[in-house]
Amino acid sequence: MVDLSSNPTLPTTVLLLGYAGLIPFVALLLLPYFGAPEIALLLPIVNAYAFGIISFMCGTWWRADTEMVAKTSALILSNCLFLISSFAFVLLPKLWPLFASVLLLLLFVLEHCTQWIGSFTSSYRRMRGALSIVASMAMLFSFVFLS
Repeated sequence: MVDLSSNPTLPTTVLLLGYAGLIPFVALLLLPYFGAPEIALLLPIVNAYAFGIISFMCGTWWRADTEMVAKTSALILSNCLFLISSFAFVLLPKLWPLFASVLLLLLFVLEHCTQWIGSFTSSYRRMRGALSIVASMAMLFSFVFLS
């Protein structure tokens, strides 16, 4: 079981990498307001980046402590979510931003509303919540306004 609850603050590297990971999503939200023609180039990059983030988050459920995870359905669920995201990304590119928006929030909810993945500090929960909401909203914005 992953237990980050004993450390009340997050390492600087975790904070920097976490929030820096939002740069493509924030760019996706801001570029249209500046009339940037680069938005056509940015969309497929952000779509692929969102797929990478979702794949990474599913992969974090596969940690060294597989004995605990194997007792739950977390491993199976992480594989199912990865496969859904893979097929949606490849076969439904127009709907992908909507899938990504939902999957980003679903991963956060599953991680923080169940004990399947372990326990986390309140600072990690806040950071992951902020990252998930911004990334999800950017993908939803992309689906509604840019697709």
